[in-house]
Order: sequence, then C-alpha cells, then structure tokens
Amino acid sequence: AAAAAAAATVMPNAVTLPAALTHEPQRTHVPQAKAAKTATTVHVPEGSASVRPYAAVPGPWGMPVLGNSWRFAPLVGQYRIQDLDKVMKELHINYGKIVKVGGLIGHPDLLFVFDGDEIRNIFKKEETMPHRPSMPSLKHYKGKLRRDFFGDIAGLIGVHGKNWALFRQEVQQILLQPQTAKQYVPPLNEIASEFMERIHEMRNENDELPANFLHELHKWALECE
Repeated sequence: AAAAAAAATVMPNAVTLPAALTHEPQRTHVPQAKAAKTATTVHVPEGSASVRPYAAVPGPWGMPVLGNSWRFAPLVGQYRIQDLDKVMKELHINYGKIVKVGGLIGHPDLLFVFDGDEIRNIFKKEETMPHRPSMPSLKHYKGKLRRDFFGDIAGLIGVHGKNWALFRQEVQQILLQPQTAKQYVPPLNEIASEFMERIHEMRNENDELPANFLHELHKWALECE
C-alpha cells in the first residue's frame, strides 16, 4: 500500500541522517570577536558530518505518560492503524523523508523512511542476521497449525536471526535466477485472476466494495505467500 515507504521497529542510540532528509539544526549566533578567542581545530572524519543523534529525527511529539499511543487509540486518536497508508502519507507531508513515531506504550519506536535511495542503503548495510518483527498470522500458521508440513523451516518471512540467515544462504542463489522466478508466474497469475473475479462479485449496485474489503486483501496476500 505504501510502496515508497519502509517501516522498521528500532530503538538505536544514533542514526545516520543525510542532510537532505532532515531540517538543519538550530544555529547559535556567536559574535566574531568571541568566536576568535574560543576557536579550536577539530578533525571531522569523512562522512561523519551527516551523523546526527537519533533524538534529532523529526516526528510527532508525545504527551506525558501516554506518549504517542493516544494517536492510535479508537475514537480519540488522530491515526487509524487500519489506514496505515494514509498515516504514512500524512507523516511524510508533515515531517519529511524520515519520521520517528516514539513513545508507544508496549511497542518500540516506529521509524519510517520515505526515500527510495536511503531505503536501498539501509538494506545494503544490514547485518547478516537482522531482527524483524514476525507476522503473527504466519508464525501461528507455520509454527503451530502446519508445523507437520513446515517443521523447523518457516521460510524467509516470519523468522529472523540465525535461522533466517541459514535458510537465505541456501536458497538465495536459486531464487535470484530469472528462470526460477518465471516458474511462479502462472500460479500467481491464477491467484490474481481469481481475486479479480472475487472483487467483481463483491461489488454492490453502485460498484462499491464492502467496508471490510481489507480482510479480502489480507487473504489474497496470504495465499500469494
């Protein structure tokens, strides 16, 4: 739904922020005479000028105690988690190409990156064993309902750490080949065609889809996986 955005749950101490992604920090005016007395020579390593503290990432301010959790609360909240695409669009407009939503009760900070080049750089610098929140539905399905079929191999989605790295190492050379990807085109095309028929059947007399259509999208995405 938000192809130009990447979201991750992170709580780092510092993050590399290119100057193009953030506002310039406030500068304190120092009279020239005083500046001459206090001038010192400081060596700045190459590339470190763009490194700013994690606290400098722009984003909505949180209320005392509640933080930003109230923004996602029913009735009184500013954002609807069901409309995450609209939430990210508003964050992008209000705060720029990188946005932090912190102060979430029982949840790590959310860091949204809306710049394709920076998203690519983040994935390139990722460690061999990244930690990503797993999808609860897939974790339950593969780990409990169909553990007899999947066993300890849950695939690339829904796992992280050492198990993810070992499985990726075994399959990446095969999956990255174009001829391998082409084998999945017919079944995925069949799923897409059936879903389009489903959409046609669900429309009312005004050619409108029901309010719970998001659940149909979730089922389609799960079948494609």
